[in-house]
Amino acid sequence: MNRISKEILAELNGQDKEELEEKGFKSGDIGTIDFIKQDGTRQMFAYSQLITSWTEKTDEHNIIKLFFSTHVVKLKGYKLAGLYELIRKHNLEIVFARDERYLNTSKENQPYVYSIESEWRSNHKNK
Repeated sequence: MNRISKEILAELNGQDKEELEEKGFKSGDIGTIDFIKQDGTRQMFAYSQLITSWTEKTDEHNIIKLFFSTHVVKLKGYKLAGLYELIRKHNLEIVFARDERYLNTSKENQPYVYSIESEWRSNHKNK
């Protein structure tokens, strides 16, 4: 995990920083979801703005697309079914993207997000 992400983890008061770093996400009873890219860029959305979502599995990875009122957020990774369920229940608070090179360090059946893409919905209409 890069230096910026470690600083973000240090700011999360009362949280088990090592567990967050290891898992790359945090769940809880909350109203927002915060996406943190590998470079430390963060973007937060209110669950009340989530219109729909879908997930698919390709031969290479899993994809979750989240359609908010203003943006589309696309997560790419492995074993994302658990994350999708947390999102469906509005119970996922933080998602970290981690370097795909370190996939082998994750635990069995543990979700692993390596890419977070966010774009305005108006840019997404023709894709």
